[in-house]
Amino acid sequence: MTVEDGPAVDEELTPAPPKRRSRITPLGKLVIFLLVLLVPLGAFGGYVVKSSSGSKAGHEVAVVIEPGASASTIADRLQKAGVIKAAWLFRLYARIHGSAKDLKPGEYIFRTNMSYGNVVAILEKGPKIEFTRVTFPEGKTVHEIAQVLQQDAGIPAADFLSECASGRHTTSILPKGTKNLEGVLFPKTYDLKKGITAGETVDLLIHQFEVETASLDWSNAAKLGVTPYQALIIASMIEREAKLDKDRPKIARVIYNRLAKHMRLEIDATVEYAIFLKTGSYKNPLLTDDLSIDSPFNTYRIPALPPAPIANPGLASIRAALNPASGPWIYYVLINDKGEHGFATTYAEFQRLKNSRR
Repeated sequence: MTVEDGPAVDEELTPAPPKRRSRITPLGKLVIFLLVLLVPLGAFGGYVVKSSSGSKAGHEVAVVIEPGASASTIADRLQKAGVIKAAWLFRLYARIHGSAKDLKPGEYIFRTNMSYGNVVAILEKGPKIEFTRVTFPEGKTVHEIAQVLQQDAGIPAADFLSECASGRHTTSILPKGTKNLEGVLFPKTYDLKKGITAGETVDLLIHQFEVETASLDWSNAAKLGVTPYQALIIASMIEREAKLDKDRPKIARVIYNRLAKHMRLEIDATVEYAIFLKTGSYKNPLLTDDLSIDSPFNTYRIPALPPAPIANPGLASIRAALNPASGPWIYYVLINDKGEHGFATTYAEFQRLKNSRR
């Protein structure tokens, strides 16, 4: 080895320049992951929008979803009705949005070619409950209420009357074992939901009676010498006789005064009810012969109250029966076309009032 050659150099021991390491942070990795995930989801979303919203919603269709129906069953039914185009897309859409278990049963009105989002939103909210507004005026009987229900709500009168007589519906004011619901079907305007049954309607009217009369002091009945049910009977007669609210407490007082004297009440409305029970129709005006009809409701023959209410009274008449006016009257008579009654303590005075209207 010569000096010119210099020292030997081992090339394998010469260190290589350092390599540059990747500097992707955890946040960067997360961004990349999300981009990878969102691209196909975006494509799916675009497909859903394109396939479900590309055409305008069409005609209305009715779809019934039974209780307990799965998302798969609902999807198939919607596709068959033309509401959506693809059942599998609906199932996937509902699953992604966490709605698969929140779809409510019921009767729906959709349109064909609706978007999946709109359909799911409707099913999550539930069906719109349709109502029929029905009014029962004060003083109507069970039979008259049945006719109104049949005419205005489509509930067969026979079904309603059968429920009323079944003994399955009651309230605390009724004597034990009483099946006659006359008097406890509260007169009011009701919004009856579509599909309500005759039995449910009976319960609704009885419940409303309980609500409306809950604040009344029924203990007043005992102070007046009657039971709460008898006070209701009196209220029903007041309802059929009175035209003006101011007369109701006075008519109530006449009834109590006559009962205290063991006098026959001689109330025309009870005769009208007796005739109705026998013939199926009301008669007005009454003839003299009608006053002798053989019936426990005919207060021209019996010196007591009828055995049951003759109508379904409103709150004003029930209040009057529990809170009669103070006075000695034992007669009353209609004295003008405004519906006002005159009140008398003697028969002669009664006749003068009666003749003054002629």
